[in-house]
Amino acid sequence: GQASAWGRGRLEEPSGRLLLGRWDRSYVFRLVGALAEGDGKTVVDTVDVLRVHGLSAASTLEDMAAVLQRMAVLQAVPQAGHPAADASDPDAGELERLAALLPPDETQLLYSICLHGRGELGLAPDEYAALTMVLLRLLAFKPGGFAGAGTATGLGAGAAAEKKTLKLAETPAVLPPG
Repeated sequence: GQASAWGRGRLEEPSGRLLLGRWDRSYVFRLVGALAEGDGKTVVDTVDVLRVHGLSAASTLEDMAAVLQRMAVLQAVPQAGHPAADASDPDAGELERLAALLPPDETQLLYSICLHGRGELGLAPDEYAALTMVLLRLLAFKPGGFAGAGTATGLGAGAAAEKKTLKLAETPAVLPPG
């Protein structure tokens, strides 16, 4: 197809795995970022774009799992043993940004969800609807859900939510003010 013609000669990644082209991978990063921020609308919209461009739902989940695996390594061992990777890897900056945004336990959970979700795609009448359901599962299981009243530590939702959470933390959660 077009992607393979465009990327001929550079489809082989250093890992030896056949990953999607750089252009396709931007969608993978967008999905992980949206999930980190609890942004279900962007998840749904991005899956619609994948559908329009005919990008495989299964490949998207595989690439997400590969990205999440690298994020988990960065979270567990920051910068250890990857000085060379940083210089040569065009995705390093984005991986570091996402690794800082998504709490390690959610990275692990999303990795699991992506791996197990692959099996569901074949069972569903619509692979893109199934992909949406698989990804939205993370938001359903996010610690504290969308309420987040007691989760002052759940800072996965970015700086804006962090400020809101800190403000919430200043007021007693149980007793009404006054």
